[in-house]
Amino acid sequence: MRLRIRSDEIGHGSVAIRNASGVAVGALWSATIRGLATLRVLALKELPLPVAGDQPVPGLIASAVAAARQHQALVLLDRPAQALGPARMAYADGVRLIAIAEPADESCWDAALGLGLPLWGVRGTLVFDLDQPPERCAQGALSALTYGLFHCADGHELASLDEDRSGVAWTSHDGAGPAVSTVIIRGGFEAGSLPGSGRYDDRGHEGTVRLVVRSAAGAAFTQPRFIAGRRPAMPANPATKPSHGC
Repeated sequence: MRLRIRSDEIGHGSVAIRNASGVAVGALWSATIRGLATLRVLALKELPLPVAGDQPVPGLIASAVAAARQHQALVLLDRPAQALGPARMAYADGVRLIAIAEPADESCWDAALGLGLPLWGVRGTLVFDLDQPPERCAQGALSALTYGLFHCADGHELASLDEDRSGVAWTSHDGAGPAVSTVIIRGGFEAGSLPGSGRYDDRGHEGTVRLVVRSAAGAAFTQPRFIAGRRPAMPANPATKPSHGC
């Protein structure tokens, strides 16, 4: 079952989880912590959050991450280029989601990935597939966001996204028009361009691999694959890990 979450709803109370028809089949709770950085929190239910006050950004992030871990919640870092910048992304350790609204934010994302932080990009609509009953949509959605089992559709949505041990394959919807896929590896380096639908097989030296698929309609952003060495440890699972076929 394909489901979607609008990223602009995160941080403003209830976040609807919608099916392919646009009908809400579940919801997550969210709130915003505003201080010297803006953090958004996603959880199954309301939880107490730290007061930002005048805490420095690293301390604010650490407080929010500690609170989230106690309640199996997720922290999203908004405007990372403004809050930290690429050189200080080590302070995002424990944050699970990062807003990538601008190229400068993407640079922060790539810097964090270069440090081995399992950090998933958020932009536009978050798209994922769940093989679970409707009553477990909220738990499944939170788990998909925890493990990076989704892609971001900012005008261009992928019809499928499938990973295996050796690489990743993807297809764009037939009506999306011509598209170009850019393979981005460690450090934000563009390793090459492929058709809008295709497959990339890992070479083994990339460190991380993520895709940006662009068409006249917009862009789709996949989550990174960690290629070199062991994939970084994940946080405690907030729900049953979903089957992911998108």
